[in-house]
Amino acid sequence: MQVQVTGKNLSVGDALKTHVENRLAGDVARYFDGAVRAHVTVEKQRNQFHAECTLHLPTGIILQASGANADAHMSFDAAASHLERQLKRYKTRLKDHQRNRREPVNTMDAASYVLEADDGPEAPLGDNPAIIAETKLAVPELTVAEAAMQLDISTTPFLMFRNAGHGGVNLVFRRGDGHIGWIDPGEAKTRKN
Repeated sequence: MQVQVTGKNLSVGDALKTHVENRLAGDVARYFDGAVRAHVTVEKQRNQFHAECTLHLPTGIILQASGANADAHMSFDAAASHLERQLKRYKTRLKDHQRNRREPVNTMDAASYVLEADDGPEAPLGDNPAIIAETKLAVPELTVAEAAMQLDISTTPFLMFRNAGHGGVNLVFRRGDGHIGWIDPGEAKTRKN
């Protein structure tokens, strides 16, 4: 298992690194064997620590969790507990659906941009917004059931994916009523108004 521990606004010591590696190794080993990659970022924010954890499972699924506490170890433990619940839920769903994917998920790269916020009515109309950040985003190739499962076990509001059935780009999202919505442009036809 590859574990990368980084700190923002603080130096991560050997004790915290060892704690993170041991906890993740134990939690992940209960549910998955194989090459799992993890990235943990611990950040000092005012009077508490904030830990962000990301697990890249061998099936291609990415799990994310976060935790906050006045102690760095405890903030990571809160995030790790959330990750453990996600792992357990994901493993149960894999068994229930009998879809234990052994090959990695294919991904395609897509550009991701952060646009400057509109400054209200005094902002000129028709101008292009300023791009303040540009990154690459990996868009996974999944079935609709796998995408819904990944959204259900994550904390993100939506997931864009390439539909394994037809290769088109789809989106699953959390609806206001708690259900999961699915947008599939598929062979949508353009309407003229």
